Amino acid sequence: ALIFLGLFTYYIVHFGYYPTLIVNGQWISAVRVMRDIDASYAYYVRLAEAQKMPLNPATVTREVRRATFERLIEATLVSDGLQSRLGGQAAAVVDQKIASAVTRSAELSSAAKALYGWDSETLRRLLLEPQAKIDVLSEELAAGGTNYDEWLAQQKAAADVKIFFAPYSWDGEKIVEK
Repeated sequence: ALIFLGLFTYYIVHFGYYPTLIVNGQWISAVRVMRDIDASYAYYVRLAEAQKMPLNPATVTREVRRATFERLIEATLVSDGLQSRLGGQAAAVVDQKIASAVTRSAELSSAAKALYGWDSETLRRLLLEPQAKIDVLSEELAAGGTNYDEWLAQQKAAADVKIFFAPYSWDGEKIVEK
């Protein structure tokens, strides 16, 4: 049993399946955070190269990490809000929103590769799905007479956010460096 526990712990730590961020009780694993940071960093490097801008890797890395944590917190709050309003239909409504916006998926996939260096799954995870969730939630909130930005500010202020293994904290509005 002790050997099994040791191997299990090694597996969890080695592959990054431990929480780095907990938002209202939902765990976000280190592997997901790092995957998103890597994809975002690749985008910023390509953008800087295309615009022939000087790039300070340490500054960009720090800002991409901070922005990724903040984006994951907001995405969790939006997902929670969408789930509470649409329940089991949320995923289907979001998929329908994406399908209506993306008319030429093959061209979009090749453009994502050329522009961002992302495959179609990364494009969907980092750009299409979060924006579709925001759009659907905004429409749902507007139908009830609530402004999305005000709603998000309230959710952020009330959120229970815990950040582990990173030099950041949550101030109820945004990620700040410790």
